[in-house]
Amino acid sequence: GRETPFHFTPRRSSRDVDRRIKSAAGAFGALREAIFSSRHIKLRTKKAVYLAIVVNILLYGAECWCLTEELLDRLRVFHNQCVRAMCGV
Repeated sequence: GRETPFHFTPRRSSRDVDRRIKSAAGAFGALREAIFSSRHIKLRTKKAVYLAIVVNILLYGAECWCLTEELLDRLRVFHNQCVRAMCGV
């Protein structure tokens, strides 16, 4: 049989998820003042920007993750923090 060059393990996936959260948090932070915290921008627009930029950065490479409940919880926590920030809660 042919070996695949990728090794999908929970440990590697954990590192990947941490990196993706860090990158997505950086993007969110860069846009926070100008877009996500603005009271002059509609929530619908904030959502579109969030999905197009932050979520795409967050989930890049997700098809290769060995996703555990713990990793899914980390992703949910990050997402919920962003949503609360956009809603001003």
